[in-house]
Amino acid sequence: MNKDPHNLAGLLFEAYASRKKLPVFSRRLNLSTEDAYAVQASFVKQVEAYTKKSSLGYKIGGCSYKGEKGKFGFHYGQLVPANLYANNSSIGIPEEEEICAEAEIGLYLNERIHSVFCPDDVFMAIDAVVPVLELTRTRFSGDRTLSDTICDNAAHLAVVTGSALPCLPDPDLEFSPIITINSAYPEYRRGSASIRMMADYILLLKDELQKRSTLIRPGCLFLSGTLSRPSLKLRPDDSVMADFGNSLIVSAHFQCLYSHSISDKI
Repeated sequence: MNKDPHNLAGLLFEAYASRKKLPVFSRRLNLSTEDAYAVQASFVKQVEAYTKKSSLGYKIGGCSYKGEKGKFGFHYGQLVPANLYANNSSIGIPEEEEICAEAEIGLYLNERIHSVFCPDDVFMAIDAVVPVLELTRTRFSGDRTLSDTICDNAAHLAVVTGSALPCLPDPDLEFSPIITINSAYPEYRRGSASIRMMADYILLLKDELQKRSTLIRPGCLFLSGTLSRPSLKLRPDDSVMADFGNSLIVSAHFQCLYSHSISDKI
């Protein structure tokens, strides 16, 4: 298999477009973290070129707030363009695919993000807090390594956002989602995160991006990482709601999608 990042990203884009699965790259390639982020960057650029839109922001994974730590440790992905849904949206999902939802807190960042050096600086760079359902779908089949996960843009698929809270609460106030699926309470482990905890990860993301000559874009959306484990598997006709308290509620309904065209968002 060719190790060129652009060629590997092309395979991922084809899987993204066709909804087919790839064998994990790690079966035949030894990719470093930097190799993997180069693949991710090329994959995202191909999605941006196709949609003619810029990415929306960043997601992080492997975080440990007051919940279970992620499998791989800290890593990040980009929120690919076009796949942003408003609260209470009805979203088509293919019946035969495994699409999952994770409850997260999102932060909209302003231009001050370029001059942050400590958590207190980050607070001034936040314009709003928003409840989020992140939808994920891996492009790989088989057990993934960290490099596979990074290449795959951390399995990011789409984002559903609730109403934003423009007035920032106490930075130590913790958000922990209560989730219902079809008005029932699924089994999951609730994490808990505050803005102060998220600020530490924003600083870490800033450092990681600078290693790759990239800056966090003002106006972007930053996702906290999941506060619900394991990921909630979705089925057609599911209605999901996550309530973080303080009027931060996000919900979506999922209906069966029969088409397999890339023109469909999911």
